[in-house]
Amino acid sequence: MDALGEDAKAAASGEESVLAFDPFAHSQKPGAAARTVEKVTLERDTCLATMQNGHDVSVTAELERKDGGWRFVNFYYPPSGDKIPDLLGILKELANDRAFKKD
Repeated sequence: MDALGEDAKAAASGEESVLAFDPFAHSQKPGAAARTVEKVTLERDTCLATMQNGHDVSVTAELERKDGGWRFVNFYYPPSGDKIPDLLGILKELANDRAFKKD
């Protein structure tokens, strides 16, 4: 999740157009409700884990097996109007916004 690291660097330097929510909890509240894993799908070296919080909001984490462990690849959120429904898509749009503002 290099894109998340780049976004964190931009936020630390005071740039605008950075992630404004916790991507794991899909919430703007620190320490948001704990998640319960509702469904896990495993296919070869990819795992999808759908999690539910106490507010009926589900997030699906995509993980990849690498170097003997698992790493997060992306998070998928419930559809909401014209909002981008996955973390990597959101981070890409924010990076594009920052690049546009520098020009």
